[in-house]
Formats: sequence, C-alpha cells, structure tokens
Amino acid sequence: MTIRDGSIVRIDVVASGKAGRVGVVLRQVTLHGQAAALVAWGTPTLHAHLVHMVVEPEEPAGVALGLAVPTYFYAKNGWIGAVEMLHIARAPCPPYLLAALRVLFGFASPG
Repeated sequence: MTIRDGSIVRIDVVASGKAGRVGVVLRQVTLHGQAAALVAWGTPTLHAHLVHMVVEPEEPAGVALGLAVPTYFYAKNGWIGAVEMLHIARAPCPPYLLAALRVLFGFASPG
C-alpha cells in the first residue's frame, strides 16, 4: 500500500517501549534523502495537564483506528522515520481527525 497523508499506521515507539502504537501520518517528508513520514501516535494514558485530544472507540475515527479504549493524542507524541518502518492499515483516517491532529501539532489553525 502507498503511504499518504492521513494513512492510519502502526509503529513501534522506542521511547515508550511500546510496539504497535496506532498513528496517523500527518505529513510525508524526506529524511536523509529517503521517503519518511511524520506520525502522530496515540496512547491509552491520559495526562490531563497536557494539551491533548481524545478519540473514543465508538466514534467514526475510533472505528477506523481500530480502537478498543479511549486513545489520547499529544503534540509531544510525534514520530518521524522511514516509511518502511510503518505498518499501513487499509482504512484511511477520517478527514476531521487528520485536520484536528494537524491543529494539535501546529500545522494548521483552528477552523
């Protein structure tokens, strides 16, 4: 499958020691001359003191992401790396979630 902005992926986040974190490709980039992606990844852990957004399992984005529990996205939880490291899901990210994550990460202004 081809990686695109808005692709739903699974990544292994070394910093957290967690394999298979769900993420959304925010942007495709070039890193050291190779195709790479900037991914916002989610966690089931709430840090209420940090700016975040939550995706509930029963909402359309939660279904597309394959969530079983509420998942929190924080601007500090970004990953950048080679596209070969990503496990791409078949479903695309709903446009409203991609737009909200881009605002959270400072790539767009609130609508």
